[in-house]
Amino acid sequence: MICESRSHILDWEMATTAVFSGCLVRAVPAEGGILTWKHIEPAIHAHGSFRAATGLIEIENTANMAGGRCTRLEILEEIWCEAKERKLPVHLDGARIFNAATALGVDVKTLTRGFDTVMFCLSKGLGAPVGSMLTGSRS
Repeated sequence: MICESRSHILDWEMATTAVFSGCLVRAVPAEGGILTWKHIEPAIHAHGSFRAATGLIEIENTANMAGGRCTRLEILEEIWCEAKERKLPVHLDGARIFNAATALGVDVKTLTRGFDTVMFCLSKGLGAPVGSMLTGSRS
């Protein structure tokens, strides 16, 4: 799984990516905590090489440990397009996606339309005391 080197999923989830799924995280540093395709593409490895094959791209919006920076729609669109060409699913850690939507002036549906799965927190930006949702297609 490719993610930004300060991603919440990497640093704050007690290695559950490895424990629950046996996946290896490939942490990619990006200026300001925002992954772009230029950061992601060199980190992709195919099946059959001597490295763990890439099976997922993970984006965090907002980038919490990078000061809450938001990934702009045009950056997401390039990632979605390039990932789809390579048959790589894209997951959104969107704990604060409602905050990102407000800051960017773009509705949540538009900001999430190209992701295969989306996680968002009910307690961040929506006022619930606790809880998160994982969404995606039935398949």
